[in-house]
Amino acid sequence: MLAEQDPTPLLRLYGDGRARVHYPVYMKRAGDYELQLSTDEMRNLLADLEGEGLPTLDVAGGELLRRGAVAEEESRGELFHVSDTSETVIRMLVAQPGGRAAPRRTTIRWSNVSSDAKRFPDLDAVQVIARCEERLRELTERDDLIPLP
Repeated sequence: MLAEQDPTPLLRLYGDGRARVHYPVYMKRAGDYELQLSTDEMRNLLADLEGEGLPTLDVAGGELLRRGAVAEEESRGELFHVSDTSETVIRMLVAQPGGRAAPRRTTIRWSNVSSDAKRFPDLDAVQVIARCEERLRELTERDDLIPLP
């Protein structure tokens, strides 16, 4: 057992465009990095996520549809197993128009997004999460990430 577990890659994106990326010790790029997005990059990213409907996505409804699709597969005798599970968690603090109301906190969780996106191409919720996860992941793979001490 590791004394200090460090299991999760992490991206933190702040309203001013600053991005902090953490890669756990077991990954090739282990360490912490920073990146500054321009105002246009930040605006485009947020427009992409909002355009996908991520801030208001009905994850519970999507999970219900997924369970129905799995039950249908099982009724046909089809079984599916993912041995190395992963969990995608996207937490957002979304400012309300006009800035008068308190920002809305949204947390989206989905296990095995990549495999579910391939397995259920007609399930809108998982497709939205998969596209948004990929859009965010692009930030963690940029060449202009600056290693932090």
